[in-house]
Amino acid sequence: MDTHKTIRIELHYFPSIQWMKQVIHANTLEIEACENYQKGSYRNRAYFPGPNGQLLLSLPLVHGKNQHTTIQEVLLANNLPWKREQWKSLTFMYRSSPYFEYYEDELKELFDAPNEFLFDWSYNLTAWMLKKFGFKGTLQKSSLFKIEDPNTINLRNKIKPGFSFEDSPVYFQLFEDRNGFFPNMSALDLLFMEGPAAREALLP
Repeated sequence: MDTHKTIRIELHYFPSIQWMKQVIHANTLEIEACENYQKGSYRNRAYFPGPNGQLLLSLPLVHGKNQHTTIQEVLLANNLPWKREQWKSLTFMYRSSPYFEYYEDELKELFDAPNEFLFDWSYNLTAWMLKKFGFKGTLQKSSLFKIEDPNTINLRNKIKPGFSFEDSPVYFQLFEDRNGFFPNMSALDLLFMEGPAAREALLP
């Protein structure tokens, strides 16, 4: 991939390994901030290899299924205890992982911070994850929606739930002996299992 160009991609919730693999070497990573919300995508969901199979963490939204709502206007349903429940799920699954405690305090601070909008919540999480994966480029938000741009590598809507990727990294997962290996889970899983070495798994 030509890292001298800007990569533009939509924002995911706890981005998948494939999302991270595609953007980690970019000089400039531009998050699409001017699109309309699209249901059935990774925008409000993330998958983890849980003790009973794949575990879906889904963000409850206020009128989130309205396709005409711009992504920055989608509200989180904070009347529901989703933060508490999801943090409980993550700590239950990863307490025994090699590097969970290494990242726990910083991630808990993000969970404790007030967040009203889906975009802001996911952007803060993604910026934190990129930093932990050693992203050295510039992270920015798009200022207007462009269908095509000759100076930009457009990766929007290229990574979707259910798609398989032949180059997904293979690494040890906590419940692999019980359920087998699940490819392209949230990159948070890779981070908790490999720690500072997680970046190496994303190399070509």
